[in-house]
Amino acid sequence: MAAGEVGLQAIRYSRGRLQLLDQRKLPLETIYIDVYDSSGGWHAIQDMVVRGAPAIAIAAALSLAVEAVNLETKPTSLDEALHFLHTRLDHLVTSRPTAVNLLDAATKLKNKTSDAALRTSNAAEILVVYVDAAEAMLAADIASNKAIGDYGADLISGQSKRDGKLSVLTHCNTGSLATAAYGTALGVIRSLNLQGKLNTVYCTETRPFNQGSRLTAYELVYEKIPAVLIADSAAAALQSSGKIDAVVVGADRIASNGDTANKIGTYNLALAAFHHGIPFYVAAPLTSIDTALSSGDSIVIEERSSKELTHSHAGHGPQVAASGISVWNPAFDITPAKLITAIITDKGIITKPEGSLVFDILGFLNAHVVSNISNGDLNCRQEESGSDHDEKFYILNSATIIQYIKKHSSLASKLGSPESDWKVQEVGDGNLNFVYIVEGTAASFVLKQAVPYVRCVGESWPMTPDRAYFEAITLKKHGALCPQHVPEIYHFDRTMSAIVMQYLEPPHIILRKGFIKGIYYPCLAEHMSEYMARTLFFTSLLAISTTTHRSAVAEFCGNVQLCRLTEQVIFTEPYMESSNNRWTSPQLDEDVRALRDDEILKVEVAGLKAK
Repeated sequence: MAAGEVGLQAIRYSRGRLQLLDQRKLPLETIYIDVYDSSGGWHAIQDMVVRGAPAIAIAAALSLAVEAVNLETKPTSLDEALHFLHTRLDHLVTSRPTAVNLLDAATKLKNKTSDAALRTSNAAEILVVYVDAAEAMLAADIASNKAIGDYGADLISGQSKRDGKLSVLTHCNTGSLATAAYGTALGVIRSLNLQGKLNTVYCTETRPFNQGSRLTAYELVYEKIPAVLIADSAAAALQSSGKIDAVVVGADRIASNGDTANKIGTYNLALAAFHHGIPFYVAAPLTSIDTALSSGDSIVIEERSSKELTHSHAGHGPQVAASGISVWNPAFDITPAKLITAIITDKGIITKPEGSLVFDILGFLNAHVVSNISNGDLNCRQEESGSDHDEKFYILNSATIIQYIKKHSSLASKLGSPESDWKVQEVGDGNLNFVYIVEGTAASFVLKQAVPYVRCVGESWPMTPDRAYFEAITLKKHGALCPQHVPEIYHFDRTMSAIVMQYLEPPHIILRKGFIKGIYYPCLAEHMSEYMARTLFFTSLLAISTTTHRSAVAEFCGNVQLCRLTEQVIFTEPYMESSNNRWTSPQLDEDVRALRDDEILKVEVAGLKAK
């Protein structure tokens, strides 16, 4: 085999069949275990048959895909299909809670199937959508790892002070056995080797489960990459010898400031590298980043069996420690961002702002991921695409809306024939989005489209149109909880950022306009209370599991720009001099002065903002 070729497979998959390489048996035996359902996937992850954050996520997703394909009794309704998939995904997440890739994959798959439920009433189609999405994750992981490898190799070789080939130290196993293929940190090393820039890779044994000596060494020997195995306790001495040009490790979870959870012992390596002035790199896909966490202090650290320390062979051999000794065996540790030189991702390199000890990961995501959505390249969230057609985003208008509706037979049939009688009226009531009322002979509906900027301002205020996705899933979920007060969703197209929903015909009008006209609404408080009680309660920890709640929080943290906009225009700018206030001046100048002079209101707003 040529150096760098990927010959090892931790995951063997074909539709309806999944086999996982039992990594507990390596390097002496190569045995694949058949996984027939999500329960088997859960146990394979928990028992470390499969390990490595990316591989765990893919194995979990595919175990449920196999179960869905081979179901003898299929769900007969959308609710049954979604319940079947989502409850199993929630259970799979509990198998390895520290690995954020698993939670991220489960969230994306739930979003994908929920998206599909907006467009179909066929339960069998939901299962197909899930299986297709899980298989797409397998292919995407391989492409992601290769991108990480290339970015990392260029970075390390470009920043090295040494002429000639480089020597790199790594920890745990982050190669083909920890991912779908190729690897993250070991993928960087593999790319360095392919480019002819690698002298030697040093790998730690990685006690107590010995992933380095059992797995990484196995991969390196298998692929004929020049390598040296060292004891964990020799790492600092090796770095002091001057032989190491860089340290590169993987990650199980990365907080939004760059604090990184990885295999126990990573922190030790980072401290030693910092002391000896050696660059310390973390290599991981964007799916390893948990934007819901501001720092590593909130990362849950899994503790494993005491037998891994008291017995040989990672807990499976004879006892080697004194009976009665207490054991502390954390599986991971947290490396502070200040010790990390850069984070290598599948979308590029994340570095720290000048003079900062931490990373601005949200800024990187906005610049490198969110901006792609605004530019029409929606593939950065490819697992969640909601379009029924292979079309690119374009801004709809009164003329193109008719053509758009014709492409979607469910919408056309709702309006009725003939098409010549269809009427489109731009309402213009939205500050953020374009809103149209479409009338037909049989029915009418509202079409709302989010465009890559704030509608009432224009292109000078860019904003991702992905906000439509969050609005659509919220309306769908809230509609199920409180249908009497939420308009029905007929259609959602993620590529076009378009929502088609129920039109409440006159005498219904927009509430804001009713208030301006002085209309009295005797049931308003009752209806709002009913809506808020049902939607807030049934989406809170009082009604749902911690895993489901955490997944929902992680999902909606993706709506970063709209959250920032709300904070900006509601809680900040009205109370200060701001360039954006030009949109309300001079017509609201007197009201603004009244707001700024209202000390009680300022205190109340400050209290809300603090929450």
